[in-house]
Amino acid sequence: MLRKDIKTSAILLSRQSMHPCLSSSWVNQTIKAVKWIKKNNFSINTSIGQNTWEIIVFLANENNLKQKIFIPANNTGEFEKYKNDTIEQFNLNTNSNKISFHAVYKKSNKENLLYLRDQQIIFNSDIIIPVSFRNNGHMDTLIKMKKAEKRDSVIDKYIIPYHSGQKKISYKINSRNVTLKTSDFIIHWTRASNGPWPTEKKADYYSSITNAEEYPRSAFCSLINILELKKIKSSTQNMPGKIPTVSFTKLPPEKAIKLMKWRARYRQMTFEPYGIGIDKNYISSLNIQPVIYYDKLHKPENIPLWLCQSRGKKADWSLEYEYRCQGDIDLAQVPDDKIACFCCYPKEVKIINNYFNIKAFSLTNCDNRKIIEYY
Repeated sequence: MLRKDIKTSAILLSRQSMHPCLSSSWVNQTIKAVKWIKKNNFSINTSIGQNTWEIIVFLANENNLKQKIFIPANNTGEFEKYKNDTIEQFNLNTNSNKISFHAVYKKSNKENLLYLRDQQIIFNSDIIIPVSFRNNGHMDTLIKMKKAEKRDSVIDKYIIPYHSGQKKISYKINSRNVTLKTSDFIIHWTRASNGPWPTEKKADYYSSITNAEEYPRSAFCSLINILELKKIKSSTQNMPGKIPTVSFTKLPPEKAIKLMKWRARYRQMTFEPYGIGIDKNYISSLNIQPVIYYDKLHKPENIPLWLCQSRGKKADWSLEYEYRCQGDIDLAQVPDDKIACFCCYPKEVKIINNYFNIKAFSLTNCDNRKIIEYY
């Protein structure tokens, strides 16, 4: 239990960009607000599930603040799971008196549950510190209610304007600007991650965000991470039967770029012009096989589920000429001369050449970003 003379606080943010860093004004203001809380010896109420709450969990832990983590859940089992995941992901020391948890239960849809979570945090805090919130949104409504209850309970010195919407990192490269033409490899194209890499904890992710001027999980950073770990991690996303696989395409770069599109539903690209290629003559030794495409009424029999793919209704997925491998790919087992790295710009090739002993190619011959058409 907290002593009565220690005030409780909460930092409030509406949903923000999926790709934050130090140059994101809301990140800077949040860091300042946490330092103010520490200076005044307040405790802090936090939560999980959105980067705006989770970055506060990280900063509170880094600054050794007392924090109560409000966990929205539908039942006790779900609460315990989220609680244990949070302890592991943020390296929390539950043996100290700094960390406690509070369950927010409501058998309802997710939106109502998260509203209840925000409501409980605000009305269980002596001091609230709004940073960036939507005008007339539910957070704004709760803040006004808190201010009406006790005006000096709202610290507004860190408020900045709210900018809605995800900033698109999407782009497309005109095929006439692609100077690299090769069909020697099948290529695993990567993209910016909308959160931690599969190989890291959230504590590491938010540490990078609060120490980088540019988003540290961009497509190029993801490519470097693959090279450093010498491993391509498999994923269940959009895979038949949720079977972990690694996807490749045999399309040469000048044709693959036509498939690089922004997907508003997922707030990310299909993939970006950064990838790892493996020599076509070597893929059989890694059990990388071509995908079998089928029409809705003619699903193939005696073919592993992870190798099957419907052609689709709105889009023809067979145009990707996809290859797959079940499970992770250990690049340490692949000879260096059988691997190639693909980047968008020549300057990125130079970075890779300075640190890794593999072939690297740029899709373009110019470092001028104007050759990319942003939209």
